[in-house]
Formats: sequence, structure tokens, C-alpha cells
Amino acid sequence: MAVRNNNVIEGQLADALSTIQDVIGNLRRLQTVQDCPEGKVDLEDPHNIAQIVQGAGFIALAMWLIFANNSKVAVAQKAPLEQRHAVCATISTAVALFSGFFNILQLTAIDDFDLPGRASAFSLNLSRPVEWIATCPIMQLKLVVLAGARVPSYRRFMMPLLSVAVLLCGT
Repeated sequence: MAVRNNNVIEGQLADALSTIQDVIGNLRRLQTVQDCPEGKVDLEDPHNIAQIVQGAGFIALAMWLIFANNSKVAVAQKAPLEQRHAVCATISTAVALFSGFFNILQLTAIDDFDLPGRASAFSLNLSRPVEWIATCPIMQLKLVVLAGARVPSYRRFMMPLLSVAVLLCGT
């Protein structure tokens, strides 16, 4: 019986040592600096794709949770000033989360695109205009909510749409 227990313990120790060696090997692999070929991110790599999908998914979830757990914008526009400030603070939180995600994305080469038809090479960080298109209309909506009931309700749609139109036409 004692021999059998020793064999079981030795097997468990061997499995544990094998797992530890695998983890150390993975850590060493992650510590090595791997240059991207020509400064481009490999979109075929499942790790890069997973990071992009996870980042976009979590920011979408955060924004949905913020807006789903808050009062409607039409009701907030007619509410007292204190409640309008609370709604605007929540909207500002969503804008900050979204902006933070895209600013971190700008540090990578995932969003870099070379613009064709230029005399000199120009690399565009695509996440910057996407961030502007996503956050500027929300901030315009915040102005309408903060202004209160004196501002006509159609401005809740007109001001963000005009902001998107200006950004899409270029600055």
C-alpha cells in the first residue's frame, strides 16, 4: 500500500514539474521581444484578433451598461438641473471609457494604414477619427441634455448628426 501511494505521489510530482516547466517556457517566450514585420500587426494571428474582439466587446458592454442603467435622454432633458448633471456625468464616463480604449489602441500598429496616392508615405492612425466620430456626437448630445427643456427636442438628433457629418467630411 505504501509503495502504491509513493508511486501516485511521484506521478503527481512529475505532472506538476512538467506543468511548471511548460509555464516557464511560455513566460520566456512572452519575454522575448518579437518585432512585427515592417511595423505591421499580423491580423492572421489568433492572439491579435482575440485582443481586438475582446477590447471592442468590453467597451461595448461598458457603454451599454452605462446607458441601460440610466434614465432616458428625453426624460433627463426635462428633469431638474441636478439630475441633468448626473446624466451628463454618466455620459462623460462612457466617453472617457471609449476614448481611453481608442487611445490605447493608437499605441499599437493595429490601426495604422498607409494612405495611397500621396507623394510621401503617410500612415494614418485609424482609431483617432473613429474615436472622434464615436465621442463628439455623444458630447453634443450632452450639451442638449444639460441645456434643459428650453432647447427644442429635435436638437437631440440634429446636433449629433451634424457633428458626424462634419467629421465625415473632414476637418
